[in-house]
Amino acid sequence: MTATLASAFERLKKLPFPEFAESDELADWQADLSEFDGHVAGIATTILAGGKADLTTIPGHVDELRQRLQTMGDIAPEDREIMLQSKQYLNALEEVVQNLKQ
Repeated sequence: MTATLASAFERLKKLPFPEFAESDELADWQADLSEFDGHVAGIATTILAGGKADLTTIPGHVDELRQRLQTMGDIAPEDREIMLQSKQYLNALEEVVQNLKQ
């Protein structure tokens, strides 16, 4: 588990966090993504250092973020690239989360 978690976490760390969107709805979503990202990073770091972490708050959060992203209204043209980058970041974060549960 640790090798796979380590590689997934390294891939996530290499991804830049997307710029914040002009759209309030997308920017609010990104703020939630950022908070969850920090939570997952803390747990991954603890586990990779040989510690134990409470994973009870993790399940379902990625699904909730993904669902909120998919149900957003029209996104302004200037935010479409940011939305794509946000989806890619969420996918990388989800890979880390999946490896936390193994």
